[in-house]
Amino acid sequence: MKLVLAIVVLAGCELIANIPDPGERSGDDAPLADGGGSGANDADPDGPPPECLVSSACTTGAAPVCGADHSCRECIDDPECGSGVCLPDGACADAARFLYAAPNGTGATCTAAAPCTVDTAVTKLSVATDIVKLAAGTYVRTSTLDAALPGILAGGGATFQSQLPDYNFVFTVPSTNPSFTILGLSIVQTDTANMLSCDGATVKMVRTSARDGNVGMLATTCALEFDRVRFTGFRYYAVAASLGTIAVRNSYFVANGRGASTQLAALQVDRTSGLVEASTIANNGGILSLLCQPNTPVRFRNLIATGSTPPGIASDCAVDHSLVDATYASGANNLTGDPRFVDPATGNFHITATSPARGVGDPLTPLLRDADGDLRPNPAATPPDVGADEIP
Repeated sequence: MKLVLAIVVLAGCELIANIPDPGERSGDDAPLADGGGSGANDADPDGPPPECLVSSACTTGAAPVCGADHSCRECIDDPECGSGVCLPDGACADAARFLYAAPNGTGATCTAAAPCTVDTAVTKLSVATDIVKLAAGTYVRTSTLDAALPGILAGGGATFQSQLPDYNFVFTVPSTNPSFTILGLSIVQTDTANMLSCDGATVKMVRTSARDGNVGMLATTCALEFDRVRFTGFRYYAVAASLGTIAVRNSYFVANGRGASTQLAALQVDRTSGLVEASTIANNGGILSLLCQPNTPVRFRNLIATGSTPPGIASDCAVDHSLVDATYASGANNLTGDPRFVDPATGNFHITATSPARGVGDPLTPLLRDADGDLRPNPAATPPDVGADEIP
């Protein structure tokens, strides 16, 4: 702030004062770019100016959102993006990449004015238009969706309601498809339908929920990536992966196993490598939480894995820094106890403030957010909570 030296004559005396330059203002009196009445740096009037006041000031693609602290950050969910699609890497999707689909779509070109059916849209995926943007609503599925081309199915606000015959899959992703992503979609199966079959492809699921039906995902020689995903209500397993890779974070595998078979698990891996972390695998009825075949190099850390049929976790699974059932004797840095979920009877598997899962995770875990998009760890620079939820 510049100061103007002024000489004021009062009753024959000269008073010298430093008066602020009227062209400058700072602190609480500083004008805001959006016309507001207080500055973002009120606590420190002489501190640096805020990085942003509105998201339009965030011009970096990797950090398109103006956060509560007035710094630009990645998007967390679709409503934060003008295009309505928040990509898995935290960038907002460019609408120029969209093919549009709607529950009652009849168009042939898949534009916003004339949306197609989902089945038509996925056959038109290309390098330039690699995102199928689903309009909100319910898509009744009476046939399998064959995801034969690489791309993203962006389903924020959309529900796939399966009415397929017994044991049919809602999705198939063949080996000819190098990468298919399901983003923000809700998938609901009939009692004995299956959810997804993958053979030799890369399949990503982000901010997606899948419930009910016979089995969830059957993957062979696939690369699987799950972030902020929820599998619940499956009769048998939620995910069975063999001969591939798996990366799971911030996800829930809960209340599966209505078919009651101790030869199965909510999450089962066979000759698969990877990492499963910061997830909640709980209350899975008559099946195990985790089942690993020998020679399966998957590391499991920072989990809540409790409440399933004993032994809960197969001895071949390498679990550390987790809250587990007392029947699991392998692994390191684990503890046992009631996770104290908020209300598992209604599907609320967040942890309460008194949960033993608080602050006991591996401090080297690099994840910055939990299943709700809340920052982790909280407080900063402390060990994270284990499970999919970080107490805010």
